[in-house]
This record gives sequence, structure tokens and C-alpha cells, in this order.
Amino acid sequence: MVGFRTALSWMTIIPVKAPDEVDRALGVRTVRAIPLVGVVLGLLCGLVSWALASIAVPWPITGIVITTLLVVLTRGMHVDGLADTIDGLGSYREPDEARQIMRDGRVGPLGMAAVVLALIAEALAFGLLSTHNGHIMTGTVIAVARWATPLMCAAGASQVPRRGFGYLMIGTQRPAFAWVVASIGALLFTGAAAVTSELCGRMPDVSVVVALLYSAAAVGGTVLYRRHCVRRLGYLTGDVLGANVELLQACGAVAAVCAVTALL
Repeated sequence: MVGFRTALSWMTIIPVKAPDEVDRALGVRTVRAIPLVGVVLGLLCGLVSWALASIAVPWPITGIVITTLLVVLTRGMHVDGLADTIDGLGSYREPDEARQIMRDGRVGPLGMAAVVLALIAEALAFGLLSTHNGHIMTGTVIAVARWATPLMCAAGASQVPRRGFGYLMIGTQRPAFAWVVASIGALLFTGAAAVTSELCGRMPDVSVVVALLYSAAAVGGTVLYRRHCVRRLGYLTGDVLGANVELLQACGAVAAVCAVTALL
């Protein structure tokens, strides 16, 4: 339970008391609990989607409310990580200089563009899902976006940074465990797409194919993104982890709409 409490305290605004003393041993348990934090956020946002749809709130407003709620619940941690990471990677500087750009409090044009596009994609997709009884799908997208975090933190994938969240989390997970969690997340995404298609009165076969293709691309993309960040930045950081969650959330939301509506 201490890992789950710490993950809630670090990753959300939920007022949970975390241990005063933190070390890499606590980081191991915290990273393992991050998928459960995703489940909590997914349940909350799925319920909000259902509640707004039940009182006939226009779908664009529903999408904006859910996206805003996510940013507030997570303290904007993931969008901040996305902006910093894109600015660092887009600078094409040496690793030390790129990391320094990421630590700079200012947001560059590339980082700002990435955040705006991600939030627009999420708002539109979550809103459209609400018009297709996609409340379960919305919650699942939000949840499984965090199920790839253990894969990002797998042992041997990166040097361990000397400070910050990265020091506590990077390299703490067994690769086998990380792959199992990512695979379960992919299956959950596919299952939610099939259920949502059934609720819409459509045959789920195409939805399952689209969801499986996206899931494979998401897991493979996470590995490639991890390798690229290690090559360009020297090692992974907390910002890189947050950016990965935001990217998977935005891409997963768009893929969910394609799967549920059988549009490619």
C-alpha cells in the first residue's frame, strides 16, 4: 500500500500522505503502483463522461471538461513533461545542453505546439467517444496510458540520473514485469474497444483489429521513444516519463475513436 499511496501523492492532487523518507526501494514500489493510479484516474474521468452525456451536455464541452479535469488532477505534470521533452529533443544540442533546456522553466515554440496539439486531440476524441457510449473506452485510454511507465523504467534501459524523480524511478523495474504490464494494458484497450462497439450496435471485429494494431504500435513506439531519448539526452528523466504518458493518452484517444467508429 505504501507504493500506491506514494504514487497517488506524486502523480495526482489527491491528498494522500506519502512517506517522509524516499529512496530507490520506495521508487520500485511506486512505479509498480502507477498503473493503479491510471485506473483511479480512468474511473473518475469515465464517470464524468457518463454523467455529462446523461444530461445531454454537448460533446465538445464534455471533451474539454475531461481534458481539463485530467490536467488538474495530475497537476499538469504530464503536459509539462511533454513540453520540456519536445523542447530538449528539438534543440539538437549535446545531451548536457539538451537536458539544461529541459530544466529551463520557459516553454519554447516546439513544446507549446506539442502541448496544444495533444490537448486538442484529447478533447476532441474524448468528446466524440461520449457520443458513442464510449465512457468505458475513455476511462481505459486514460488508465492504460500509464501502464507503459514500468516499461520506460525497466532495468538496463537507461543510465540512472543522479537526481529528481528520474533517480527514484528509472531502472527500477524488472523487464519481464514491465512487458507483462504493457501487454495487459494492450489487452485492456482492445477489450474496451470491443465492448464499446457492441454497445454501439456494431460488430466488434474491425474495432478489435484496429485496437490491436494501435496497441502493438504503442508498445513498440514506447520502446523506440525510450531508445531515442537515451541516445539524444544521455539518459531518461522524469520529464521523459511524463511526456510518454501524455503522448500515449493523446494517441490512444484518437485511436480509440478510430476503433470504436471503425474509421481508419
